[in-house]
Amino acid sequence: LRTQSLEVEPLEAYSKDGIYLTVDVTLNHRVSDPVRLISAVQCAHQALRTAAIGSIKEAVAETRIFDVIKKRHDLA
Repeated sequence: LRTQSLEVEPLEAYSKDGIYLTVDVTLNHRVSDPVRLISAVQCAHQALRTAAIGSIKEAVAETRIFDVIKKRHDLA
């Protein structure tokens, strides 16, 4: 199956050292088992968006601002 992109609205989160950030994210994904996906969730895009938002906010919250800035180009 082909790779798809999902743009997530800008996220607001605090870094580990309490700095307020706004993060823009585009998620590239590919479904390896569409039958399993359809049977597991009612709306695949919403489930993916929800999981991505939670994971991104958690990752930002566990990282200091200096490391976020240093690694932002690696994540692109």
